[in-house]
Amino acid sequence: MPEKYLSIIVPVFNAEATLGKCLQAISKIKGFNECELIIADDGSTDSSLEIAKKYTGKIVSSPKNKGAAFVRNLGAKSASGEFLLFVDSDVVFSPVDILSYLKEDFARNDICGIYGVYEEKVPFNNFSSVYKHLYTCFGLGLGQRMSPRFFSTASSATLAVSRKTFLESGGFNESFPGVMAEDIEFSLRLVIKTNKLWYLDDRIKGQHIKKYTPLSLLKSDYSRVKGIAKATQKKDFKLAYLKSCSSSSLYPFIAAFLTAVLFFSSIFYFNFLWFALATFLLFFLVELHFFRYLRKKKGILFALLAISFSFCEMVLAGASALYWQLIYKLKK
Repeated sequence: MPEKYLSIIVPVFNAEATLGKCLQAISKIKGFNECELIIADDGSTDSSLEIAKKYTGKIVSSPKNKGAAFVRNLGAKSASGEFLLFVDSDVVFSPVDILSYLKEDFARNDICGIYGVYEEKVPFNNFSSVYKHLYTCFGLGLGQRMSPRFFSTASSATLAVSRKTFLESGGFNESFPGVMAEDIEFSLRLVIKTNKLWYLDDRIKGQHIKKYTPLSLLKSDYSRVKGIAKATQKKDFKLAYLKSCSSSSLYPFIAAFLTAVLFFSSIFYFNFLWFALATFLLFFLVELHFFRYLRKKKGILFALLAISFSFCEMVLAGASALYWQLIYKLKK
């Protein structure tokens, strides 16, 4: 019999700035005595290990940095709980009733796992950080009336799955270095294997203590797109991923990239400029719900700047997606 109901696995790499807050919040969960805390260190060189030792939990370590997928698997292999909950070291849980929510969700037999959400409020006021978190929340339907929420993909920031299912699936794919959509590949693999979907429980939430700059945000997008391109090389993975993408996320992406292509073409054929303006208007129209959501949260000036940044972000993401799809095809 498992020693504990839930094993909480916190992957760590040089997380001294946030780890203490993350572990403190976990220790306050109601029913924490039913949980096993595992800190999985990925070769940190800062004071992360010293911080981890202040809390009652098991520490497992990699002698060197091997990436998020490896260290999550390392933590899972040492777990004894019936269920696993992965929590990123820069996530600070808000509600203390998370364990009861998970028990309620795991009573279902129509899902392959559960994941939570970020809070809309972040501890940073700079544009990039606020935009990133609001974009993520809106994409998960928090700005819309969607209930219940079932998806083909899940975020590993707060992700729960039965230990038996996790081990039988082979865990996270360690060929994905760093943070590169390894959670997308894993979640798609479980959907295909179990023929069930992931359940998004928006009661399980935490504050994401991560500060973005425009450059770091674009770098993060690039790595994510590269990873998704790698994860969707197989036809069944690609189909499952496309099913998880709502029209509200695909249409603006297509409209933005098409606008950029037509605008570039207008350098050689001026009449293409009118088509570019038309597709840009289409982009704005399909992003109207997002624009209204941003205006409600942060005001019209923020919304206008965010929509402009979103357009540039999607153009770059589209170019990156095409590039890496081509590269992976050629490698075959």
